[in-house]
Amino acid sequence: MQGANTNDLSKYYSKFDIGIAIAADLKINRYFSLEARYDYGLKNIANTTLIDYSGNLLDRVVEGNNRIIAIGISYYFIRGER
Repeated sequence: MQGANTNDLSKYYSKFDIGIAIAADLKINRYFSLEARYDYGLKNIANTTLIDYSGNLLDRVVEGNNRIIAIGISYYFIRGER
């Protein structure tokens, strides 16, 4: 549909990134462990010009990097002793 309003912003950002990841895993006991991970994106993924509905220039975004923190808990299903 031509002229339809969409929320697809993928055209304003790079589809590829490269980064550094640091992770740690702590085994608490036989069944549980805690995990933490931090990812730091090295590539600038944003490079766009922001305009309003009238076409006036609002700002130029030329930097933006991925930063991710993930924390998890794992449970291990262990069969009975043989």
